[in-house]
Amino acid sequence: MRAWCVLLAVVLVAAAGTHAVPLESDSEYTGSKTIKALKEWFRPVTTYFNKIPNKTPSDVADDVGDKFTDVKEWVRENEVVQGLYASLEPARTWLKEQGNDLSDQSFKEMYDNLKEQVMNIDTMVGSWIQDHNESKK
Repeated sequence: MRAWCVLLAVVLVAAAGTHAVPLESDSEYTGSKTIKALKEWFRPVTTYFNKIPNKTPSDVADDVGDKFTDVKEWVRENEVVQGLYASLEPARTWLKEQGNDLSDQSFKEMYDNLKEQVMNIDTMVGSWIQDHNESKK
């Protein structure tokens, strides 16, 4: 699996490196500010892609691993990400409970339950649309 990931990373890096466009200086550039900002934002990636021909697949895999480690640390230290993660805890708990409930049901019971829920949603939506249309008359 890791070999496929490394191969994919090398192909993506090589493809992006062949399409790297140098950024014009501020005095020469008169185009879109958004495109200029995106080029600057991707500048480290472009610079890395230009170094790819001198690297081995193992070097690229190590670089990718280092970046993933950096991202994991950033996520762990970022207050906004941690707040979002904490706010999703009730949903994760609910999903886990639903998974545990499903593990004790047969496929027929799951199908019948799902069918009933879809019919209830259909009835509710249909009734709402019908009531909404009648109120406009």
